Amino acid sequence: MRPYLFLPIGIVLSGYQMLAFAESTSCMVIGERTARISSMEGERAPVFVTKACETLRLVHGKAHATWIGKDGKPTVLQITASGVDAQTPSGTEERSVNVAWAELTTRRERQRPAYLRDVTNEAPKVYVPAEGLVLVEKLESDSLLRIDGFQGEKPEKLAEIKASKGERLFVPPGTLQADRTYNFVLQRSEASQTWTWQTVAASQASSIREDLAAINASVTDPEHQFMLQALYFEQAKIRNNMYPVVQQVKARQTK
Repeated sequence: MRPYLFLPIGIVLSGYQMLAFAESTSCMVIGERTARISSMEGERAPVFVTKACETLRLVHGKAHATWIGKDGKPTVLQITASGVDAQTPSGTEERSVNVAWAELTTRRERQRPAYLRDVTNEAPKVYVPAEGLVLVEKLESDSLLRIDGFQGEKPEKLAEIKASKGERLFVPPGTLQADRTYNFVLQRSEASQTWTWQTVAASQASSIREDLAAINASVTDPEHQFMLQALYFEQAKIRNNMYPVVQQVKARQTK
């Protein structure tokens, strides 16, 4: 992956050391709902994505510019009347911000569940949190999920999970092990779907847990935490985890 980089150049404005960008860079703006921020797209309220983070200026309220660095670490910078407070950035990939934002804001109906997308000949990766894996935040129909593990080349039924319409489809902790391949078979009244995932290695899972903890420590609003998590998983190219996080954001917005 070749990240979309920008380089910081320190300049002093009104007593603040500010960021200057070699090129326009996308970032997500979060903050108080009543805040107003001037951007290249016009004066707006959080939450939104700008194509030029360097143009942000605070009109009133409190807001922050956020992105996930190429190293997977979150950056949350205060926006002031003079711009974005200085901090050495670790780089951001513009496409990741835009893809995650498109998923967060789309209202289109999906032809199939988001967590079944991007299935290729090589099993896509998935991160399994210590507290278990959410597959669907809110089911549209009664469902039965069968998980098959492998002993050698032969799949064997590992678990069977039932969930009713309106409930969360959830794989309990301890069901899936690190660095293993699993088949999933989802049976509903109208269809049966099958896909294969490989869980990330234990070392990568540990690194992801640390990064997610840093994200949750950087912002206190749960909805903003989920948004940054969505950016993180898109940046890491683990979209099987991004889609359920997006669902959680949308579930909060409809309450």
